[in-house]
Amino acid sequence: MEAIKAKVRGAFVSFKWQRDQRYHRTYELPPKTSLLGLVGAALGLEEEEVYLRWEWGNSHLPLADRVKVAVLLDNIKGKVKDTWTTIKDVPEHKKFGERAPIVREQLFQPSYIIYIQSEDSTLSEQVKNRLESPRFPLSLGRDDELIRSESVIPVQLKKAEPPILLYGILLPFDISKLKWKPTLEGILKPHLVQKLPHRFEIVDKTRNPREIGEFTFLTGYKVSIEEPVEAYHDPTENRNVIFL
Repeated sequence: MEAIKAKVRGAFVSFKWQRDQRYHRTYELPPKTSLLGLVGAALGLEEEEVYLRWEWGNSHLPLADRVKVAVLLDNIKGKVKDTWTTIKDVPEHKKFGERAPIVREQLFQPSYIIYIQSEDSTLSEQVKNRLESPRFPLSLGRDDELIRSESVIPVQLKKAEPPILLYGILLPFDISKLKWKPTLEGILKPHLVQKLPHRFEIVDKTRNPREIGEFTFLTGYKVSIEEPVEAYHDPTENRNVIFL
């Protein structure tokens, strides 16, 4: 399989846990929707074109139905906390100008390896060119948390067979439901399973989560999956990849 591999880096990035209010924890890997948004920004697409309808070529399919994405964690130099205050009115409680402190975790100088695959070779070439020269500023978290592409190249991926070694990766399933075992390598940190959207429904410029699925954030110890899953090996990185 041929895919586009982009190595990206940011100064500060955060991926907020969905239900956090006062203390905003961050995932250590960008969710699937953040990756799709990155590709859409590079191509200069609006959110409706990413998730609903994109008139390009001979198709009306949105970008989310034309590409597959995957991500590997390369490195995170640290984690910081950003403290700020919001001011809001709560008329039903007759409270106005109420100040609410917010603490937000941020990743310091994270770098990722992102894979984009499409059956349309013309689209793949367009994605490659636009990641090198994007139409919109690139970000993975908030709009002001910009990233840059350090390299964008085509890569040949080979089908991986069990046992499949994985680490520093976002998986589109709950790994605990598969036959797997940890290895004595990496950081002794348990994996994290979260229910997140595969895409958004756009209604009046508002995003509504759609197609909720289980994702595993595997950023600690290395694991070996002992049963067949659709995984690919990147010989240039000597790592395995699973598309979301």
